[in-house]
Amino acid sequence: MIRWRSLASVLALCVLASGCAAAIASRTYTPASAQDGIVYRLPETQLVITATYELRSCSAAEIRLVGLSLGSRLAPSDDPADAFVIDPEALHTPLGSVGPARVELRNHMLASVGITTTSDVGALISLAAKTVSILRPGMAVGGAAANDGHCTEAAVTALTRMETAKSTVETLERHLATADAQFRTAPSEDLERLVTRLDAQLAAARAAQTQIRDGQLRRTVQFICTPEVIRTPPPSGEVRPNPAIALACNGRTSPAQASAASLALRPDRSTFAVWLLPTAPNATTALTDAFWEMTAISVQLRATPAPSSGFAALPASGRWSDGVYYRRPVSGSVAVTPSHPNASTLAIDPTPVSLPQLGQLAFLQMRGARIGGRSIAVAFDETGAIRTYEYTSSGAAREVMTAVADSAGQLETDELSDLQREIDLLNRRRELIEAQENLDEALSDDPPTEPTP
Repeated sequence: MIRWRSLASVLALCVLASGCAAAIASRTYTPASAQDGIVYRLPETQLVITATYELRSCSAAEIRLVGLSLGSRLAPSDDPADAFVIDPEALHTPLGSVGPARVELRNHMLASVGITTTSDVGALISLAAKTVSILRPGMAVGGAAANDGHCTEAAVTALTRMETAKSTVETLERHLATADAQFRTAPSEDLERLVTRLDAQLAAARAAQTQIRDGQLRRTVQFICTPEVIRTPPPSGEVRPNPAIALACNGRTSPAQASAASLALRPDRSTFAVWLLPTAPNATTALTDAFWEMTAISVQLRATPAPSSGFAALPASGRWSDGVYYRRPVSGSVAVTPSHPNASTLAIDPTPVSLPQLGQLAFLQMRGARIGGRSIAVAFDETGAIRTYEYTSSGAAREVMTAVADSAGQLETDELSDLQREIDLLNRRRELIEAQENLDEALSDDPPTEPTP
């Protein structure tokens, strides 16, 4: 009976302790305070716009946009609201032991996290980041180069060499076309050798022209644009913030709007200082609006749907939650348009892009089973969205009843053994009492009398 009461006590203790299952616990990260744990950040999409400019003339400081490309990459968000910390101590559980636990970071972003327990209680989460790139090569815009006195000496020399190389290429092209036509009409070894020699000279002249243009007369500017969520104060009577989106590019930020953002970008004035003299009318110290209009581009971002105002509630400061935080990305499109008509052929049509930083903050619980076994496997795509979710359970009630039945059987066996030992002890006591009685009877009788002779 005592054993049965002990078994009931142990079962009650197990049920109480089941609420302390191992878990992956996380909370918001505050850099100003010392916190033990593994810090990770949510991903954000950054737009990479590459513009190539070419010096065409010094007479009016003519600089043309000749190349435009668009790309995107994933990077850890610098928004304090997107930083979290995982607590390794939460992996402890009072029942059973915890096997290998793993947290993998890639460029400060959560790539995978997993936990395994020897008592079939576990959970597993997997995250993949990879970068996404969209690239469209720029196209050259034709035009005649001019040489005047508003450029630096290096720029004047490069333009002169460019004109010479261009003239050489055009001359060789004419000679090659004439020789090739004559060879087709009346083939001869001399004409064949001439065509071969002119073809080699033309290839070398074109290579020299390209080297001068790309090395001395072109400059490449890269604009890094990050779509952001702007949480403006809510309208009167509303509790949640009213989010809007904006574009932050190279230190400039567009006005915030509900589902779209647009920003005009211009290269920094120092970009062309190697070409233009400071005293020139259109030099870097006093460039006109018309000049910058010639080099400007416009970026348009649109999110579909608009950022949601239903953000997951974050735990109170310093409080752990059993699980991890992620965002549900929204889809968007990006278009890039040159401001000057001469570069209109370089315009980039709306290009699809995923925007995780504009999505809703969500929470995924990750806790081991209280009783029985559990397995959770979650896979995320490169933007942080859930791709697959798997859940398996070993059946807690069945495992508990099996454990109780096994324990009860062992208790019955133990009690039968105890009863048998008590019977054996009673038999030995009975035998001892009988032997004692026989001895007492023998000692109490008179000794026999010897016969008289």
